[in-house]
Amino acid sequence: MERAKRDGELLTLNPHIDRTTARERIGLSRPCSQVFRLVLSPGLPLLEDTVKLVATYARSRFSQRVADRVALASQELLNNALDYCKVGHEVVFELSVGEDDVEVRVENAAIAERVDMLRKHLARIEANPEGIFAEELRRALDGRGARAMLGLSRVRAEAQMEVDVKVELNNVAVTATCRR
Repeated sequence: MERAKRDGELLTLNPHIDRTTARERIGLSRPCSQVFRLVLSPGLPLLEDTVKLVATYARSRFSQRVADRVALASQELLNNALDYCKVGHEVVFELSVGEDDVEVRVENAAIAERVDMLRKHLARIEANPEGIFAEELRRALDGRGARAMLGLSRVRAEAQMEVDVKVELNNVAVTATCRR
């Protein structure tokens, strides 16, 4: 395992983990050839640098279309996790590459109200991905009323990735998956 230290934060990079360890580590039910894992501390200016790192890796590994999808999902899922994470808790980012697909997974601790809000929003997105994307985009551009919840809508409608949420107590794991 490589560790990099920058401006007080510790980044854990595991670009090459054997298949068994990777599957056990993140609970995958299918073989996984690589896992890219970062552990982030909220409050540090990491989003832009992390997305650039992931996008560069994705461009070296995948077609432009898949790389763009992975970069968009990484940005939106990390942004949500860093915005809604419980104070003082870390955010874990993982990029898993399987034989046929790619998964972007972000895990963080959240308060119960945020978890409920996330579940309701994801149910709305799954019922009508394009419609909710258009609605949230209008809200974001309008700037009035409740804060737009555009991130997951973009991942589902624009990047055309499947989005799944798993909650254990107040620990939230959001996974976006697409074909390679």
